[in-house]
Amino acid sequence: MKRASYFVAFVCLSVSFILVDNAAGGEYIVSREGFTKEFSVILKQGNQTSERKIEGVVGPKTNLNGILVDTIIVTTKKPSGESVSGKEFSLEDDRGVKSIALQGPRDTSPKIYEHDDWELKYPLATGATWTSTEKVRPLKEQLFVPFTCVIETMDDVVTVAAGTFERCMRVRKSFSGKVNLGSYGGNPEVTVERLLWYAPGVGQVKGSIVTKCGNAELGGGEGHFELISYKN
Repeated sequence: MKRASYFVAFVCLSVSFILVDNAAGGEYIVSREGFTKEFSVILKQGNQTSERKIEGVVGPKTNLNGILVDTIIVTTKKPSGESVSGKEFSLEDDRGVKSIALQGPRDTSPKIYEHDDWELKYPLATGATWTSTEKVRPLKEQLFVPFTCVIETMDDVVTVAAGTFERCMRVRKSFSGKVNLGSYGGNPEVTVERLLWYAPGVGQVKGSIVTKCGNAELGGGEGHFELISYKN
């Protein structure tokens, strides 16, 4: 879903602004309207490297099909000064937090996901596992696959531009298997590794994604992001 090249950083890296204050989620997932986070992002595809910044602001809840859901306004900023905004929508219940819709910069309304894209599953504890159906990026063909997710630790120390954070939760999301790339043909082997770090009282502070495709012409690459600032 390449709406615009400078919006890909957000959807490619799954820089999460899902922020829900819940006893099960505890201090690792916070929600305050107006809470703002800014990330720096580096993307590498082949010999090309690009940088940009992404800002997420917690907005008022949105009514989607009669259900009030959390809304994050996401703005992607290129070094050239260009910027574009979209929205991410999420829903929290006693099972966890999942992304349920995305409204890209050219969309006139939210597009509801037809799959269960679980950001986190409760309870949050070392060794907890779940499955989340998510899009593989960056590939030329739109493709959703089941990722295996695991909380590897609740006690990492992470240093990023925004500071040093202790007691960080590290989540690994991975997929490996042959995929059908439809109109592009073939069934290449694809592997994806995502690492995400969440800090107490702040939420996600760092992440990376590495995608490898058996046919390099059809996609692959890596991305890294880190929190550079946040405010209430």
